[in-house]
Amino acid sequence: NRLEIKNRFGTKTILFDDILYVKFSKEKRKFDESKSPHKIVRLKLKRRKRFLRIRLADYNNENSLYQEFIKLSRIKNR
Repeated sequence: NRLEIKNRFGTKTILFDDILYVKFSKEKRKFDESKSPHKIVRLKLKRRKRFLRIRLADYNNENSLYQEFIKLSRIKNR
């Protein structure tokens, strides 16, 4: 029901109901072609004017995180 993003500054909790849609995009620079082709996930939230950008390469399990965002996008982008 919610997505929690943790970093060294704190935790941000996003409810799935607050997500309007999910978009995938590529980074402009190409460093490593072996990783997933979609490097950045952009979430449009109800209470936020700009997109929330999540860079997948910053996380340990990049491929599993990418698969979870694909599941979320199938639910939200209907």
